[in-house]
Amino acid sequence: MKVVILTLLRDGHSVAFTFAHPMSDGSGRETIWITPTSELRFQFLGSRPPHLNRVWIADMLQAAAGQSGLHVTEEPREETPELVHLEAESAAEPAGN
Repeated sequence: MKVVILTLLRDGHSVAFTFAHPMSDGSGRETIWITPTSELRFQFLGSRPPHLNRVWIADMLQAAAGQSGLHVTEEPREETPELVHLEAESAAEPAGN
């Protein structure tokens, strides 16, 4: 989420960010409007940087540009060059083989 928000802000875009509240907080959802002049702070547990799923980042950037704005989604499988290559080979095989 940090990468997506900072990418949008660096490009001068504002974004509507919608997130759900847990049942322990009464459930529901909230949308906040984030502008390039907004003050943000990102806090993380631990010091190890996470692996960045480029497919997920691209999906969230595309969603942020749409009418519903940015929202948390489940992480999709990241396509690696090896996986893309194998999927392309199996798609090229004739049916029945």
